[in-house]
Amino acid sequence: MSDTPAHSRRLAAIVVSDVVGYSRLVGQDEAGTVAALRDLRRDLIEPLLKQHNGRFVKLMGDGALASSPPSSMR
Repeated sequence: MSDTPAHSRRLAAIVVSDVVGYSRLVGQDEAGTVAALRDLRRDLIEPLLKQHNGRFVKLMGDGALASSPPSSMR
């Protein structure tokens, strides 16, 4: 029998985001709202995640879940 645990733990900085008023914005201009959110993720959020060795865990319409090693957030 091995002394190694079946699961290991690791610390992580977790970020959860949600766009306030997304349904209203989509109702007013669906294509523009989706494009603006896509551009914001590509131009601002993804480079910041990359800078801090982070990654998106899940994208959910107007929401996102991302994680990063805590040491890279200093």
